[in-house]
Amino acid sequence: MVSERKKKKVTPIGTGAYIEDQQLYEKLRKKRRRGLTRRLTAFFILIGIAAVSMTSVITAQQQLIAEKRQQKAEYAEKLSHMRKEENKLKEKVTKLKDPDYIGQLARKDYFLTKDGEIVFTSGESDNN
Repeated sequence: MVSERKKKKVTPIGTGAYIEDQQLYEKLRKKRRRGLTRRLTAFFILIGIAAVSMTSVITAQQQLIAEKRQQKAEYAEKLSHMRKEENKLKEKVTKLKDPDYIGQLARKDYFLTKDGEIVFTSGESDNN
Protein backbone atom coordinates (compact mmCIF):
# COMPACT_ATOMS: atom_id res chain seq x y z
CA MET A 1 0.00 0.00 0.00
CA VAL A 2 2.68 2.37 0.85
CA SER A 3 4.53 1.44 -2.24
CA GLU A 4 1.46 2.05 -4.36
CA ARG A 5 1.11 5.51 -3.01
CA LYS A 6 4.72 6.27 -3.65
CA LYS A 7 4.42 5.14 -7.20
CA LYS A 8 1.60 7.56 -8.00
CA LYS A 9 2.83 10.82 -9.26
CA VAL A 10 1.36 13.95 -7.83
CA THR A 11 -0.01 16.19 -10.54
CA PRO A 12 0.86 19.85 -10.26
CA ILE A 13 -1.98 22.16 -9.25
CA GLY A 14 -1.19 24.84 -11.84
CA THR A 15 -2.37 22.86 -14.83
CA GLY A 16 -6.11 22.96 -14.33
CA ALA A 17 -8.78 25.25 -15.78
CA TYR A 18 -9.59 26.56 -12.30
CA ILE A 19 -6.07 27.89 -11.85
CA GLU A 20 -6.14 29.55 -15.27
CA ASP A 21 -9.47 31.15 -14.39
CA GLN A 22 -8.05 32.38 -11.08
CA GLN A 23 -4.98 33.83 -12.79
CA LEU A 24 -7.18 35.56 -15.38
CA TYR A 25 -9.40 36.88 -12.59
CA GLU A 26 -6.35 38.24 -10.72
CA LYS A 27 -5.08 39.99 -13.87
CA LEU A 28 -8.50 41.51 -14.47
CA ARG A 29 -8.76 42.58 -10.82
CA LYS A 30 -5.33 44.26 -10.96
CA LYS A 31 -6.30 46.02 -14.20
CA ARG A 32 -9.54 47.26 -12.66
CA ARG A 33 -7.71 48.42 -9.52
CA ARG A 34 -5.20 50.33 -11.68
CA GLY A 35 -8.10 51.93 -13.60
CA LEU A 36 -9.84 52.82 -10.34
CA THR A 37 -6.63 54.37 -9.00
CA ARG A 38 -6.22 56.42 -12.17
CA ARG A 39 -9.85 57.60 -12.10
CA LEU A 40 -9.65 58.54 -8.43
CA THR A 41 -6.37 60.38 -8.99
CA ALA A 42 -7.86 62.32 -11.91
CA PHE A 43 -11.00 63.05 -9.86
CA PHE A 44 -9.02 64.40 -6.90
CA ILE A 45 -6.82 66.49 -9.18
CA LEU A 46 -9.94 68.05 -10.73
CA ILE A 47 -11.44 68.63 -7.28
CA GLY A 48 -8.16 70.24 -6.17
CA ILE A 49 -8.09 72.54 -9.19
CA ALA A 50 -11.73 73.51 -8.60
CA ALA A 51 -11.06 74.18 -4.91
CA VAL A 52 -8.03 76.35 -5.67
CA SER A 53 -9.90 78.34 -8.32
CA MET A 54 -12.91 78.87 -6.05
CA THR A 55 -10.64 79.95 -3.21
CA SER A 56 -8.88 82.46 -5.45
CA VAL A 57 -12.21 83.85 -6.69
CA ILE A 58 -13.53 84.20 -3.14
CA THR A 59 -10.31 85.87 -2.00
CA ALA A 60 -10.45 88.33 -4.90
CA GLN A 61 -14.08 89.13 -4.12
CA GLN A 62 -13.28 89.71 -0.44
CA GLN A 63 -10.48 92.12 -1.39
CA LEU A 64 -12.84 93.95 -3.74
CA ILE A 65 -15.48 94.18 -1.01
CA ALA A 66 -12.90 95.56 1.44
CA GLU A 67 -11.83 98.20 -1.11
CA LYS A 68 -15.45 99.18 -1.75
CA ARG A 69 -16.11 99.50 1.99
CA GLN A 70 -13.06 101.74 2.35
CA GLN A 71 -14.25 103.89 -0.57
CA LYS A 72 -17.71 104.06 0.98
CA ALA A 73 -16.25 105.31 4.27
CA GLU A 74 -14.15 107.92 2.44
CA TYR A 75 -17.14 109.11 0.43
CA ALA A 76 -19.31 109.25 3.55
CA GLU A 77 -16.71 111.46 5.23
CA LYS A 78 -16.46 113.63 2.11
CA LEU A 79 -20.25 113.90 1.99
CA SER A 80 -20.32 114.99 5.62
CA HIS A 81 -17.79 117.77 4.94
CA MET A 82 -19.67 118.87 1.84
CA ARG A 83 -22.96 119.05 3.76
CA LYS A 84 -21.30 121.22 6.42
CA GLU A 85 -19.93 123.47 3.69
CA GLU A 86 -23.36 123.58 2.05
CA ASN A 87 -24.93 124.67 5.35
CA LYS A 88 -22.31 127.41 5.75
CA LEU A 89 -22.94 128.65 2.22
CA LYS A 90 -26.72 128.64 2.77
CA GLU A 91 -26.21 130.73 5.91
CA LYS A 92 -24.03 133.13 3.95
CA VAL A 93 -26.67 133.42 1.20
CA THR A 94 -29.32 134.12 3.83
CA LYS A 95 -27.12 136.80 5.43
CA LEU A 96 -26.35 138.37 2.05
CA LYS A 97 -30.08 138.96 1.56
CA ASP A 98 -30.06 141.18 4.67
CA PRO A 99 -29.24 144.85 3.79
CA ASP A 100 -27.73 145.53 7.25
CA TYR A 101 -25.25 142.68 6.80
CA ILE A 102 -24.32 143.93 3.32
CA GLY A 103 -23.70 147.40 4.76
CA GLN A 104 -21.57 145.95 7.54
CA LEU A 105 -19.49 143.99 4.99
CA ALA A 106 -19.04 147.08 2.81
CA ARG A 107 -17.85 149.15 5.76
CA LYS A 108 -15.53 146.41 6.95
CA ASP A 109 -14.00 145.26 3.64
CA TYR A 110 -14.05 148.48 1.62
CA PHE A 111 -13.74 151.02 4.47
CA LEU A 112 -17.01 152.70 3.57
CA THR A 113 -18.78 154.81 6.17
CA LYS A 114 -22.21 156.13 6.93
CA ASP A 115 -22.81 159.86 7.00
CA GLY A 116 -21.12 161.38 10.02
CA GLU A 117 -19.25 158.18 10.90
CA ILE A 118 -15.49 158.18 11.49
CA VAL A 119 -13.38 155.03 10.91
CA PHE A 120 -10.44 154.31 13.15
CA THR A 121 -8.09 151.53 12.04
CA SER A 122 -5.67 149.67 14.20
CA GLY A 123 -2.71 147.47 13.24
CA GLU A 124 -4.70 144.30 13.96
CA SER A 125 -6.93 142.80 11.30
CA ASP A 126 -10.38 141.56 12.22
CA ASN A 127 -11.17 138.27 10.45
CA ASN A 128 -14.72 137.87 11.78
